Amino acid sequence: MKAKIFQIVGALAVVLFPLGLALLGIASNGISKGYVFQDKYEKLWIPYNLHVEMQENRLSRFALIKDVGGRVILYYKNDYLTPHSHLFSEKESLSSDYKLVGKLDTLDKRGVKKIKVLAARNYSRDFGRATTRFAEFHYYPDSIDEEICNKIIFSIKNAP
Repeated sequence: MKAKIFQIVGALAVVLFPLGLALLGIASNGISKGYVFQDKYEKLWIPYNLHVEMQENRLSRFALIKDVGGRVILYYKNDYLTPHSHLFSEKESLSSDYKLVGKLDTLDKRGVKKIKVLAARNYSRDFGRATTRFAEFHYYPDSIDEEICNKIIFSIKNAP
């Protein structure tokens, strides 16, 4: 009888051990794996399953963060003014680290859209003085896990 129990426990261990390792591997492949995308002014952490397409013209610069299928997951604009930066005043003194200065929830034909605006105060190479720089992010919570989205948004840092 004891031998039978040891055989059952042994068989379960042989089956469950690889399954446990596989689950651990899946958990470790979560949102921690990615790379740092850097443009002229900022850098962001991006998960490996997403890529950044930077768009720039004379008047504007923005990025589209897309999944492997080419679907836009996150819209990102960084500049001295962004589409919604005028709605938020910096009530606290800003530092060179980006801080959340405002957020909006809107509704359009695709559904609920969330907008987060961050700001930082730093030395402008363009103007030769300290200025406020904004980073504005738009996303649809139905198309991206909010934990991943927040990790991308709050990873923003000034480029050296």
